[in-house]
Amino acid sequence: MRGVAQQHRLRKYDTMTFGRGNFVKRIFSRAACVLFGGYSGALCAASLAADAEFTPYSHLSATTKPASVPTGCAEFEVERPRPQGERTVKAADFGFSPESDDNAAAINRALAECRRIGAGRLDLAPGFYNCFGKEGITLGCQQDLMLDGKGAVLIFRRPPRVGTNDKQFDIPVAGANMVFSNCVRVAVRDMKLDWDWDRDPLADFATLEAVHVDDAPNASYVDFRMCDHARHPRYPEPVPIQTIGGMTADHTDRRTDAPFSGFYGTSEGHFGTKNEWLAPNVLRVWPSVKLEGRRYQALYDARFSAAFNAEAVKRAAKDVGGTYRIAHCYYGPNAINTYGCRHLTLERVDIWSAYGMGVRTSGRQKYWQFVDCHIRLPPPDLKRPDGRAYAPYRRGVTVTADAHHVVQSQGFVKFVGCSWTLHQDDTHNFHDRSTLAITAAPRRLEVVNGRGADYFGAAAGDELELAEDDFSRVGWKGRIVAVEGDTYVVDRDLPKPKGIAFVVFNASYGTDNILLRDCEMVNTLQARNLVHGCNVTVEGCRFRNITGAPLRFQAEYTWNAWCEGFGCTNVVVRGCTFDNDFNGYTVDGLSAEIYAGARVAPPVEQWIRIGNRYVADALAARKAAKAPDPVPCRDIVSGLLVEKCRFRNPRGYVLQIASGRNMIFRDSEIEFERPPYRLLPSAGCVSVKNADHVHVSGIRVTTSAGTVAPPSGVYAEPHPPRP
Repeated sequence: MRGVAQQHRLRKYDTMTFGRGNFVKRIFSRAACVLFGGYSGALCAASLAADAEFTPYSHLSATTKPASVPTGCAEFEVERPRPQGERTVKAADFGFSPESDDNAAAINRALAECRRIGAGRLDLAPGFYNCFGKEGITLGCQQDLMLDGKGAVLIFRRPPRVGTNDKQFDIPVAGANMVFSNCVRVAVRDMKLDWDWDRDPLADFATLEAVHVDDAPNASYVDFRMCDHARHPRYPEPVPIQTIGGMTADHTDRRTDAPFSGFYGTSEGHFGTKNEWLAPNVLRVWPSVKLEGRRYQALYDARFSAAFNAEAVKRAAKDVGGTYRIAHCYYGPNAINTYGCRHLTLERVDIWSAYGMGVRTSGRQKYWQFVDCHIRLPPPDLKRPDGRAYAPYRRGVTVTADAHHVVQSQGFVKFVGCSWTLHQDDTHNFHDRSTLAITAAPRRLEVVNGRGADYFGAAAGDELELAEDDFSRVGWKGRIVAVEGDTYVVDRDLPKPKGIAFVVFNASYGTDNILLRDCEMVNTLQARNLVHGCNVTVEGCRFRNITGAPLRFQAEYTWNAWCEGFGCTNVVVRGCTFDNDFNGYTVDGLSAEIYAGARVAPPVEQWIRIGNRYVADALAARKAAKAPDPVPCRDIVSGLLVEKCRFRNPRGYVLQIASGRNMIFRDSEIEFERPPYRLLPSAGCVSVKNADHVHVSGIRVTTSAGTVAPPSGVYAEPHPPRP
């Protein structure tokens, strides 16, 4: 490993024991105890650290037991509504009708009546209902209510809120298609939420027909023919284009080898790249060029340049005839926002598509669950009342951003029998926002992360906790007395950070106690399951055809963008299947099915400038001095048990431990059977770095006839000592 002094290399084997015919060695460093068996083999890839120790699984033994075994999330109950009486309200009595174009308003009137009379139930009715009004559906301060959709399909179409979402992370709670705010014991069941694709498609499949490379600045372009429209619903007006990505010819999966792609900004109301219609279904696109008169956010200015324009079209020239997905939006109002609820249940609620995220959670929310809920495409044989097909052409996306995103909460969330597919970003991101700050005065804490105090969202009365920039706890806690711009005035004197800045946690929150059971994530595009919480169980789940990392247990920060998570401990992954997961999204240059570790100052997104002068100067000085980034504290991500899992055709590592302690991987099977992609040299292996008390045992590897797989085993890298 680069930057590690020779004296910190793992020592030769102090003890050798025998058990069940397998050779066990215990490798010790001053701060590490990695338990596995085998011999020192040659590395099989230059991408692996040159001084890593390799041990084949065939030389592992179960005779050495871990000191403690994580238990994961304890069972908990989400309370159902306890109505006081039998009163039922019918939405049809308040204008809810298939003939109306503003059924959200009708439902809101019915909800107001429920609050007025104390009704315990609101009934919708089967059918298709347009919700094209400006406002969505709001359940505010509702208590002990059952909303029964009766199978209703609610179809939304609402214009972008131009000017209200200038910051990418700033998504108003009240803006979603359906909002649950400060509700207590509320349940919703048997309902479908969708977007109006007939008039406002969220994305399109298209064939790249022609390219033109021009010497003049910003004059190069590509021509796309829409695959499913003789006349596009947005013709003749230019359409927002925020991202473009390659797809397989059958439109079912992302194409990782596509030479051309585009990212032009993802905030609501931001237009994206220049385009115009040549015909009702042929669109000319100038990559990385702004269209005059359209709205743009300065955040994405670095994505637009003459150099980007020419380079993108030159790449596209290599793929004329290729299939692409053109996404017209990304972040937006969301299908469902939940804020500050207690004991919220969604049961048999499907999201077929949405502008933005599927579900976004924030505030002091505690105890909520999803039972038999799905983010998926509508049934292909679904008909409208007049006999027309409900979804007459192929859709390239369900929700245009994350499936489920937790900004902050007080935890206790479960998913049972749910599934997610074809969303554009994370399947789950369970975290609580953190930030980076320095001591500006004895009792003044100045936020230096590029997103400022607005992103962190702390308020007077909240309790803060500090960690060094390696995530090690400082031992300081104090309350906010006042918020003055990007400065928090606190009630106790502050220490000085040992590094560039403190990582700041809001102790009023904790997205812990997370349970996913019998769920499926399939055909997701660059999606991941990010978990930054404690007491987590993932059990009996299936991850199939995922082009992002299936599971990542972590805490991380960046200087100019997101800061997520207080740490991740006591995690169990049991009885899960990982099937043909490509994972093109790498961490530290490595691909893994399961990732565990803290990420200290990872590479910042280069197109987002570091606006804070103190941080910019400090990082420049660190770079000039060739000083390494801080080594992550191992306690911040610790206590992981992966057992009884099946990994089929892992492209890279099955488990990458970047930092941590007390990690257990046991009694699992790895299968290689005609993988549909090229395997990396690390396929099926375990990577261990900056970790202690790692236990690997009982791993079985099978390879079908005609399949060549790299040697499978454990790579353990030496690391600097830590207390």
